[in-house]
Amino acid sequence: MRNIFDQEMREIHRDSITMCNLAAEALQDALEAVRRRDFTMAKRVQEQDKHIRGMRMGINERVMRMIATQHPVAVDLRKLFYLIHMADEMERVGFEAWAICRAMLRTEQGNVLLMDDLYRMGETVCTMFETTLTGTLGENVQAVQEVIRKDDDVDVLSEQIYRDCVSRRSSEVSDEVMTAVHMARYIEHAGDHIVNWGRWWLYFIPDREEYTGTVIV
Repeated sequence: MRNIFDQEMREIHRDSITMCNLAAEALQDALEAVRRRDFTMAKRVQEQDKHIRGMRMGINERVMRMIATQHPVAVDLRKLFYLIHMADEMERVGFEAWAICRAMLRTEQGNVLLMDDLYRMGETVCTMFETTLTGTLGENVQAVQEVIRKDDDVDVLSEQIYRDCVSRRSSEVSDEVMTAVHMARYIEHAGDHIVNWGRWWLYFIPDREEYTGTVIV
């Protein structure tokens, strides 16, 4: 029975990593779609979002079935609960990626204010994603904690974009200003979900260093 459990655990973990890669790809594609004003790529992100949501449901169902039928011990439960939370956060990253694209699709000809600032903010979040993935797989606590600290930089960028939008409000088209504000918010939220992922990992990994932090809902 233990061999069956270990095999299923490995398969779920493998699928979770696949889901992470899909979420990272969706976020990067969303940023590229906005930068290039590529409506076809933007609509493809919608399909990626649907795929990620389906994977999240599948992973959660398999984990709950394992808990119900395999009676895992405490250390296994920690891993299973972590996989559930990771899948939830990846689904939300996919949702934010599609939200970025939806904001662009509502604009005329894909024109977005402060595109350079938004793209730089998005690239920071993508780097956070990559570091969290490699950090969790390599069990690098310091790398994951550094990602959590990096979230402050994303918040600063978001605030700068918001202030710039407010200063432009009287001279620019209102819809374009609000689109930039919304995009900054969606990118910031994607960063929050990546930070949540890292915090869940720090909470659930065995023999972790003393760590306290709150998960952003």
